[in-house]
Amino acid sequence: MSGLSPIDRLINVTVMLRLTHQLNKDRNMGRVVNDWKPIEVETAEIAPHRYLWSGAIGADGQRRGDIADAKTYAEARARIPYKEGDVIYIDRGGKAARALIYRVLMIRDRYGDRRELYKVQVETRDGLFSKMWEQAHPGFVQRGYKRAGLAPEIPE
Repeated sequence: MSGLSPIDRLINVTVMLRLTHQLNKDRNMGRVVNDWKPIEVETAEIAPHRYLWSGAIGADGQRRGDIADAKTYAEARARIPYKEGDVIYIDRGGKAARALIYRVLMIRDRYGDRRELYKVQVETRDGLFSKMWEQAHPGFVQRGYKRAGLAPEIPE
């Protein structure tokens, strides 16, 4: 670029900034659900509370151990209590909000243990599930059911 005139340098910098902005814009657009279809919140059936103090209950009703205790990835995946398509309660702004699970991921926490992470579509004022997804950790799900009055009390 040393052989270019000052105007050519300015044009090159402007083009590079526009390309960088477009790349960042495309990268951030991943929060929109692909192939979104309007689903009414009122017609969706809420999944029962499945978290226990010593693990969780699977979608098949069988008691599962803690995800962190699983030896293999497949075993840890099978221990996740909620699956894609389930409607759950999450804690949102101190209130219980209904949310549709869009995707379930397995991540490692800061101690290196496996745990689940839910990408959910939260209910909107229009009575539909949102076009945008947001992340919900297991704690948000547990507090959501507690705020909705569906979680068991803390054992003494």
